[in-house]
Amino acid sequence: MKSKIIFLLFLILCFGLKSKSECELPGINQKIQSGKPDTSQVNLLLQTAWECRKSHIDTAIYFTEMAVKQSITLKYIKGEARGLFILGTLYH
Repeated sequence: MKSKIIFLLFLILCFGLKSKSECELPGINQKIQSGKPDTSQVNLLLQTAWECRKSHIDTAIYFTEMAVKQSITLKYIKGEARGLFILGTLYH
């Protein structure tokens, strides 16, 4: 009886939970291209890159490199550091 309950819990955990590792790409281009670059845009790029790191690594690298370039332009040191950290993680 106990093994049946454990097996059912295992099935629920495996198939019942949706993975959050999939990146949400629809609409991201509109948010990125709307207006001048600012720190919130850099943070959006970095957040999207982090979410895409397992499923779309090439897209994650692209977004991270874009965020690092914008951070350097804006002199946003925290964004640059976070972007370089994410790039290091992606290339590892």
